[in-house]
Amino acid sequence: MSTDVKTLAQITTDQSAVPAGWDLRAIVNDDNITYLAYNTQAKEAVVVDPVREDLPTLLAETKKLTGYRFLAVVDSHTHADHVSSAADLATAVGAPLVQHERSPSRRIHLRVSQDTHLPSQAAPLYILTTPGHTPDSLTVMWGPF
Repeated sequence: MSTDVKTLAQITTDQSAVPAGWDLRAIVNDDNITYLAYNTQAKEAVVVDPVREDLPTLLAETKKLTGYRFLAVVDSHTHADHVSSAADLATAVGAPLVQHERSPSRRIHLRVSQDTHLPSQAAPLYILTTPGHTPDSLTVMWGPF
């Protein structure tokens, strides 16, 4: 399995649509994309859908964000196609692990049962319950992402 780290410029065609101060890394492997979104002005970051095989790459990428506050590590749903590293990454970066209340994981810090948001300096982190793909699906929105 190969893993690539892609910048925002590599995955979008119009970076002008992203306000100043916002950036993103996509950790892409054969089966999954993990998103590391961050705001350089507020020094805040969020990780969505980390994969166990990519944990060394994710740790290296998060260490580049020295002095950042990680608002959350989110698993958007229970993945049948890979093993999550969300709990381990949340511990490593000192952030809460956020998942839907229906998630079977026992390591969750914040279980979401209805649409909610977490305040931050950069922008509210919206976590929407969107069952459909799986009964425990969430949609995460933060700033322009």
